[in-house]
Amino acid sequence: MKIWTTNALAVLFFPDKKFPLEIGTPMYIQSSFLQNAVPGDMALIELPEDYMEFLVAAKAKGILGPFIFISPEPTVIDEQMKSYNAMVLYMKKTEISEIREVVNFIVRLASTRDRRAAAVQVPVSENVEFETFQRESPVTDPSIIKKVLESILRAGTPVIVSVGILEDGDLVTARGLCHVKALTGHEMVLYRLSPEAFSGVLKKNTQIKLVLSHLDENYEISSAVLTTGLDNLYIKIPDTLFIEKRGNVRVEPSRRKPVLLYMLRTNVPTNPLRVGDI
Repeated sequence: MKIWTTNALAVLFFPDKKFPLEIGTPMYIQSSFLQNAVPGDMALIELPEDYMEFLVAAKAKGILGPFIFISPEPTVIDEQMKSYNAMVLYMKKTEISEIREVVNFIVRLASTRDRRAAAVQVPVSENVEFETFQRESPVTDPSIIKKVLESILRAGTPVIVSVGILEDGDLVTARGLCHVKALTGHEMVLYRLSPEAFSGVLKKNTQIKLVLSHLDENYEISSAVLTTGLDNLYIKIPDTLFIEKRGNVRVEPSRRKPVLLYMLRTNVPTNPLRVGDI
């Protein structure tokens, strides 16, 4: 387990450097974490403006925290932050020594968790797909579905959207973020697609998948794009919510940015093999 943080926070909270640290500049630590961190890592960074987008993106990569944000003063925090194993510590409200004790306690707890997880082997049947094995019964009650969607709308919680696209003849999964703008009749209106280029591949009748976070559950839905317009995306309100229990997401690496596997064999040239599915 690595702790991703800045040099200033590392000096403040880990002067003895007894924990493994990955240090970056304040400007780049957030993007570096999302690009390079692995499940089991944690982040200790200044509270970013887009902290919910950061947490959703981390969860999409299977990184479940804990996440500790440092803020110079109290601010309004999304109530769903706790469902992402995240918390905010205020510098001006609490003594540095007390904050250091809290941070170190959380790190020790996370380290113990990782050691225990590494010692446990969970048997999985060879005849059962992992995605199906982890998923519980779907939610089909319209009232519950409405409650979940309305809660996400009110909270402004980001939604993960993914779609399969062809890139140089290969099927890869493109993922992005969006927000729920409105629920009208049988339609759900999505907007604030990120990255902006992502909206260019979402056309009428395109099949997409959404991952919605509500309280302590993640829900997955599949739907088709009904229509698009003025930065908005219209899809049919789902009649089924699947409870998502996977710890990690499936990735089909891009051909343009491949993941290469090198097979070493005696007296045989080492040729890179392109990974098609992780």
